[in-house]
Amino acid sequence: MVAPSFVGVCGTDLQILNGSRPDTADILGHEAAGVVVGAGQGALLESGARVVFNPSAQLTRGRILGHNVAGLFQQYFVVDAQAVDDGLVQPVEEGLPAVCGALVEPVGGVIYTHQLIANIVPDLRSVVVFGAGPIGLIAAEYLREQGARVLVVHTSQRRLQTAMDIELLDPGCAMVLAEDSSSRILQWNEGQPLDAAVVCTSMAGASRALEHAVAVVKDGACIEMVTNYPRSSPTPEGISAGALESIRAANICGVPAAGAYVHSEISGRHISFTSHRGTSREHLVSAMQMLRRQAQRYTALITHILSPSEAVEAIQTLSGSRGACIDGRDCIKAVIDMTQLASTNDSVSRGPIPTGVN
Repeated sequence: MVAPSFVGVCGTDLQILNGSRPDTADILGHEAAGVVVGAGQGALLESGARVVFNPSAQLTRGRILGHNVAGLFQQYFVVDAQAVDDGLVQPVEEGLPAVCGALVEPVGGVIYTHQLIANIVPDLRSVVVFGAGPIGLIAAEYLREQGARVLVVHTSQRRLQTAMDIELLDPGCAMVLAEDSSSRILQWNEGQPLDAAVVCTSMAGASRALEHAVAVVKDGACIEMVTNYPRSSPTPEGISAGALESIRAANICGVPAAGAYVHSEISGRHISFTSHRGTSREHLVSAMQMLRRQAQRYTALITHILSPSEAVEAIQTLSGSRGACIDGRDCIKAVIDMTQLASTNDSVSRGPIPTGVN
């Protein structure tokens, strides 16, 4: 049995709550670290061990933590032997700050994103990231650390300003999305098409972002769709929503190792599209190593650490609002300190809105 300690609030949680995703989990939460508080005889993990969760580790069994099975917004979570074998929990790297546990899974996902892009563009020099949510900002930070020049494009100047205020973005590498964004992105890159694009928007913004992404990348580029692309949304000529959906289902938790892609000819350019679901153990280990080295940079994303009681109102606000503000402050990443739960029956549940701590 594991006691979740710090659990991140993901955009997916909010989409499930507001009904824009059809997932069925009664208790949400999938980005988390915890502590083993009870272990059966012969268990691989002893009491007191710190762990992080890989919510998609059992995806091949049709189970995704906090999506279609109960998640981690609760005081205790039972992990059976099969789940341990599947890799649902991973031991924490020594020296990793506790709050960083809530960032391990999203950082692991970004490492997977970079791996898939680098298979196509090994000498990655210029990238545009659409979306300045937590994943978009993590992607920008990580790709910069890999040597790429990165531009972040977002719909809200306020969000970009918040990221600049906490020194996650430089003013010259942030742009508000507009009708003329394609030409302005090319101007930012000195008139040259870019090596890659990463789409980290909401599902509602995916179509618009993809249109600009296709317009600004070079021949031989790669476009990574972090966003789950809506099948009903229009796509640029040369790529279909069905193809984007199929490629998302083809890359699962690091398999196949070489990555799977859809290759399209668009306006005389060869463009590779990719996407993925989940992360592998290796991605999580790399994420923990990165977070251990660069904890201060990545924890700057965490603008709000909430108690479970505070989280109820905050999640209600975030799931029903596009403004993403808590207490008048822009919320980039909220993390719930689950150690403050008072009873074994406490949890944060789903519904049309969160039903609260019971």
